[in-house]
Amino acid sequence: MAIGRTLKTTLKKIVSALKDFAGQQCWKPDEYKILFQISKKWGFVSVFFIVKDFGELDSHEMWERVWKSLENSTLTEQDRVYTIRLSVRDWKQMREGGIYSIPLGFIDQEELLAVPSVVD
Repeated sequence: MAIGRTLKTTLKKIVSALKDFAGQQCWKPDEYKILFQISKKWGFVSVFFIVKDFGELDSHEMWERVWKSLENSTLTEQDRVYTIRLSVRDWKQMREGGIYSIPLGFIDQEELLAVPSVVD
């Protein structure tokens, strides 16, 4: 999948914001995972953030904290050309599978950002 420079920059900013959030939670890099699914046709970037655990928070409270972290990040209006859809799961939910499993079509952020960008 070829992605434009603008979209790639946006994805990098999302990754940076989520890594900063993970750092604030004292999670190590192997305690969270960031996955993306991009739909150019429908204009959205789906982000699947799998985290160590929610601690004392429920899943909705954790989602709100992660979302606020994204909102307070360096994303600009130009970065928001695509609608950002965020899902947050913990490892326990992932092991349960079913509705909590990783949907088809999601790509690990490292793999996606390794793809050369093209001119927008």
